[in-house]
Amino acid sequence: MLALLVLTRRGLCAALTKEKRKLIQKSKLAEQGKHYNHTVTCMKVVTKQGTQLPNEENILLLVACKSIFEGHTSAWRVISRIKQNTNTSDKKLQLIKYY
Repeated sequence: MLALLVLTRRGLCAALTKEKRKLIQKSKLAEQGKHYNHTVTCMKVVTKQGTQLPNEENILLLVACKSIFEGHTSAWRVISRIKQNTNTSDKKLQLIKYY
């Protein structure tokens, strides 16, 4: 019984490692294609497996999060500039504020 338990754990660890490698590879490909949301999604699953991320994988996750944050910040700045420089009707101004 103990041998079966050990074999099962080894098989489970091997399956988790294989799945982890697949997710990391998907994450790297997504990052190369600048699909940072997909990168973060894959890396989230990897981190939920309970192992600590090595430096390279940690950097991959940090770059993806930073890129997403920068994109949102950039969009917010553009909308703020439009809001400040607009001399349009109240309806358009309300739409800008809503967005």
